[in-house]
Order: sequence, then structure tokens, then C-alpha cells
Amino acid sequence: MISPTKEDHDKFYSGKADDRIQFVINDGVRIIRGPNAGKVGAVISLQAVNPETTYLVELGDGSGDIDVPQSNLELIAPPE
Repeated sequence: MISPTKEDHDKFYSGKADDRIQFVINDGVRIIRGPNAGKVGAVISLQAVNPETTYLVELGDGSGDIDVPQSNLELIAPPE
């Protein structure tokens, strides 16, 4: 795993998503694949950018924080 650069972190924490970093701090997400599929949470940290962008997700059920690859996540709209 390759750690994010300062520029990557700056974009992540300032809310500037792009093709490589598709989620930003506090985005609400649903896990769509893997052992935690179906759980929801919030993105709290950018963990890696290569071979796949990976985030630390705080699970909404209070069961902890887990690393989740970008391809296993989908953005959920905040409640209106």
C-alpha cells in the first residue's frame, strides 16, 4: 500500500473529490461488497492511494472503524 501524499490529504480534508479520491472526510457511505456489506458509516481518513484508494470508515452501528477499498463503497445522500 502506498500512503497518501500531503496533496492527497489536503484534497481529502478540504472536500475535493476526484476520479482517484472519490470520497472525502465525513462522506456518508454504504459498504456494497465484502464481509461488512450492507453496513453504513462515515469516511474519517484516507489510508492509501495505491494499489487502490482505501479509507478508514467509522461504522454507524458503533462496532468500530475499518479499512475499506474505494470499490467497496457507495456514497449515500445525507438526510434532507
